[in-house]
Amino acid sequence: MKRTSYVLLKLLFKNAKEYDELSEWEFIQTIMRERYSCNYYSSDQIINYNEIYETINEQMETAGFQRQILDENIIFINSLIRIENNIEEICDSLRLKLIIYCYITEMKYLQDFIANLLWIQLGKTFYVDPFSDSVLEKNLTDKEKAILKKRLKNSFTSINSSEKRIKVIAFLCQKTNNNELSKYILSFYNNHLRNSFYHSKYLLSKNGYIGFDKKTNIKLNYNELTKKLDKCISFYTDLISLIEHYRKSYTKTITIKGRKCDYSSNNLIDSYEIVDVIVVANPRLGIVNTMMELKKGSSNKKEKDNFLNRFIEFAENYDLNINQDDSKTENKQK
Repeated sequence: MKRTSYVLLKLLFKNAKEYDELSEWEFIQTIMRERYSCNYYSSDQIINYNEIYETINEQMETAGFQRQILDENIIFINSLIRIENNIEEICDSLRLKLIIYCYITEMKYLQDFIANLLWIQLGKTFYVDPFSDSVLEKNLTDKEKAILKKRLKNSFTSINSSEKRIKVIAFLCQKTNNNELSKYILSFYNNHLRNSFYHSKYLLSKNGYIGFDKKTNIKLNYNELTKKLDKCISFYTDLISLIEHYRKSYTKTITIKGRKCDYSSNNLIDSYEIVDVIVVANPRLGIVNTMMELKKGSSNKKEKDNFLNRFIEFAENYDLNINQDDSKTENKQK
């Protein structure tokens, strides 16, 4: 049976991709964001998370904790099954999970990703920063701005914390009728838990977790804490898995309709025209690159066709070109 997080996220992806005839292009831009020059760091974030995740999994397994395979992801859950009476081992496992919890709830790239899928379902475009004050000011009604500003303490500026971004995501979920998704995210995200562990202001007592965050104390028994951590880890692991799944679901080059936008000084769209977009893909890597329709009159038809064919041929064989170069290097070393 599929996990709740997987089902909710799969629906989010599907609704964004199929919203209208132009939404697939916005969806693909969101999928491909990690390859944009403006955001190289996001790929490293995913790599770092995967390495931390697997390292901790190995440590958990070495310690004798159970692994469960769900939806092709190996996760460590129900770690209290065999150690109910051993408080030291419980604390060790929870510290490891809390490291992942804090790391992944700070990954702005994944929060950007969710926000963009929600904006697409509102008929909007992909945004490099979907939480910017200019994006919120332009796309919300006066009434919606007032409600959201109140939740964000009366300002759209400096939405630079996970807590504020989660509040915006929850608001967009309500606006797009993704209420179950919002409810699920809020069930595991706790800013006081994250802050207290990050700043080492916590105790793992016999009765549970006690965190001290500014003027707020948080108390969770071990069953409550474990449930929160496991839901969070499962949710973001499913999200990363689905990003990769949809990127690789494109196995051949296609042409779709997309917006060719003119941007204003604050990076918002002033106007756009609908053009053909070439999405270049191959069976091994999925989407490799995209290219807008060439401008009319920029060169003669033969030159355009030749350039386009070379572009597609190179992109479709991108991984093959890399493998061939690696083989040449290895042969020289031998």
